[in-house]
Amino acid sequence: MDDLSDWKATWSAQTDLGKQKEQERLKTFFCWYHKRKYVEDDPTDGLTAVKASKGGKRERFTDEQVARIFKAIGEVYEDPGQVAKVRAFLLVLRYTALRIGDVTNLQKSHLAGDRLFLYATKNEQPVYTVVPQGVLDALKEIETGSEYYFFPGNDGTLETWKKKWSLILQPIYERAGVKYRSHAWRDTLMYKLLRASVPIEIVSRLLGHSDVKMTWDHYSAWVPELQQRLETTVKSVIHEA
Repeated sequence: MDDLSDWKATWSAQTDLGKQKEQERLKTFFCWYHKRKYVEDDPTDGLTAVKASKGGKRERFTDEQVARIFKAIGEVYEDPGQVAKVRAFLLVLRYTALRIGDVTNLQKSHLAGDRLFLYATKNEQPVYTVVPQGVLDALKEIETGSEYYFFPGNDGTLETWKKKWSLILQPIYERAGVKYRSHAWRDTLMYKLLRASVPIEIVSRLLGHSDVKMTWDHYSAWVPELQQRLETTVKSVIHEA
């Protein structure tokens, strides 16, 4: 049993899904061992099952849905200034993986050319992403004397405006006929990056996850092509050896 405990301790380096698979193999082995009467009792009987986090339900927008959402902006709002601001807000959501609250807090100082500041790491190293020219043009169109793009500092708090922006976007999604979920833009970008074979470590850094295991738990099962790419890569290396 000491050996078994020592082996179980090695699971700490694995994801929740990996721990779950190890436990399933362990239970299968001892079930077989017990049936053949090699042991009197099955030591895994009554063992609490490892629960693998699925990271919440992953939902993304299709290209067709994205087109409908942007078309709906002008159908919901008539004022050109409002249309421009909403369009810029959605473009930032689409291309940065920022959360709605972070977009609300977006400031001019966060931009340096086409590089947009995302967050600082624990050792205070800044992490940037790059945005297409269309995003920069949209932000330039709505520039005012304020440091903020989407938060009027003299009218309410950031938390208040985060909620207001959710309310502003809601009728657009309804008009476009899509289910609203604040993380859908974030997941849509992750889907495109993973489909383009961007390493999970890069995706994790973009998301600001503290651990790559968290990113893997969230997205590995969500993009089934990852398994196929894993097998293809391993085969190519083996064949070259």
